[in-house]
Amino acid sequence: MQKKQAEIILKNKGYKNLVELSLPKGHINELHSHHWDADIIITSGSIRVIVDKKEYKLKEGDSFQVKAGKDHIEYVGDEGVTIISARP
Repeated sequence: MQKKQAEIILKNKGYKNLVELSLPKGHINELHSHHWDADIIITSGSIRVIVDKKEYKLKEGDSFQVKAGKDHIEYVGDEGVTIISARP
């Protein structure tokens, strides 16, 4: 999915502050949470997100949401990942 397509989708949901984030292959974000509802779209690569012991395998074109304060872990795939993230 192209960056512009992802931005249009998130802007149509009412978001104004969008951030592009790239993480290298094998990167792990240990157990953490955010102070905002996270709403992301994968524009390249892949990432696994674990929330409440449930695993979500996300690839290019997939979207994902996590509520504020919800603990989760992120494992970046072998090709790294680039996401567009809506921020408050």
